[in-house]
Amino acid sequence: MTKSILVLEDNFADFFLLKETLLSIAELQAYSIIQAGLLEQVTGFDETVRPEIIFVDLKLPDSNGLETFLHVNNKYPLSTIIILSGLEDRTVATQAIQAGAQDYLLKGDFDEKMLLKTILYSIERKQSQLRLKESNLRYELVLKATKDIIWEYNILTHEITWNNNISTFGFPPNTSKDGEWWKQHVHPDDKERVIEKVRTHIIEGYDIWNDSYRFKCYDGSFRHLRNRGYILRTSTNRAYQMIGSIEDITESIELQQKIDTERNQKQKEILQAIITGQEKERNLLGRELHDNINQILAVVKMYLDIAKNNKQQSAFMLEKSQDHVITIIEEIRKLSHTLVAPTLGNASLHKALTILIAELGISNEMHINLAYQNEMALDDKEKELTLYRIVQEQLNNIIKYAKASEINISIEKYQDNVVMIVDDNGIGFDKEKVGFGIGFQNILNRVNALSGCMALESSPGNGCKLQIKLPL
Repeated sequence: MTKSILVLEDNFADFFLLKETLLSIAELQAYSIIQAGLLEQVTGFDETVRPEIIFVDLKLPDSNGLETFLHVNNKYPLSTIIILSGLEDRTVATQAIQAGAQDYLLKGDFDEKMLLKTILYSIERKQSQLRLKESNLRYELVLKATKDIIWEYNILTHEITWNNNISTFGFPPNTSKDGEWWKQHVHPDDKERVIEKVRTHIIEGYDIWNDSYRFKCYDGSFRHLRNRGYILRTSTNRAYQMIGSIEDITESIELQQKIDTERNQKQKEILQAIITGQEKERNLLGRELHDNINQILAVVKMYLDIAKNNKQQSAFMLEKSQDHVITIIEEIRKLSHTLVAPTLGNASLHKALTILIAELGISNEMHINLAYQNEMALDDKEKELTLYRIVQEQLNNIIKYAKASEINISIEKYQDNVVMIVDDNGIGFDKEKVGFGIGFQNILNRVNALSGCMALESSPGNGCKLQIKLPL
């Protein structure tokens, strides 16, 4: 079945802008785009329409506000939903996210990169929500069968009766467990909110109350609880009793916290690797300027001083100075090539790599072979630059550490991917002992940024083989 994106938007200009941006993103080329201008159209779709991603405008001719999202989410509970919002709708868009939407975009205030980032993040968040929901469902079923705490609260006398599962909190059986006892053990940070919500629901005529909070057990630890209650009222709408149940959702909360912590840690690692890479380039630039170019300039200054004060050697010293200036120009050009890839501006990846290999061949005894599938065209400058940088980084690793005499580079199309292999006949290394250095970490970060994958093979005495696969 063809993957699809549903856009629920009645404004043609806004739809056209979003559609054109979606079509320009390579990662979304396999998706078909469906438009609906009315909520009625969406509710009328049959089972063959199953969009993976849905963009929802909350203001439609036949629906407005949060209800629009709730209807769409109810029909497509497995789809990733992103809210399309105007400046005046940001509050409602935030409410939709709180109700289960994955993210929101301001209309017209996005480009290709931001749109793709939003989509990828939203898909990941939706999958996390589905996994968490599935985990919660299994856990709730077990609780309902064995561990639910059932309670009755007399609003007039403030007395509470519990079933035997109240013992899960560890309090002695003879402990008085009335309304005051319950209030005293709700976490101090949650108490005011929870009590006020109960009071408001009772006074304002609500039938159902539910809330989540932390509750202190007898041993001093806190459990995360989800509490639901049904409010019974007299014929004059006066509340007199609540009946409800408590579920322990501690494991689900801790799972979500673990997911959030791991995601934040991964983001910090990526950021640190980027910063380390930048510092590495700055150090390289500083060393080259100080240890090489600066030294040559010092010699040129000395020659010019001699030429200025010694007329007999003036012509000779000026000629030597000119030779050194030419050397400086060549050194700066080489240094520039290590920092940027100027040939990728207008030239192909093949040509850029050919120039890089030729320049390395001048100053090294290694023989470098390049096998490039001629009929392959990436048509993606970002992927070309990524592959160029990876080759540049790996050749630098090989020159520094491998003691190799031959390097083979191959780039070809395989199914819907571009596959690049860089291998050498150097001394190799033990991956278990050496691990990933900054160079390999930089390569891995570049590959992950384009949803690719990396494989590394090496052992002492058997060289190294780096394989990169990026989706076309």
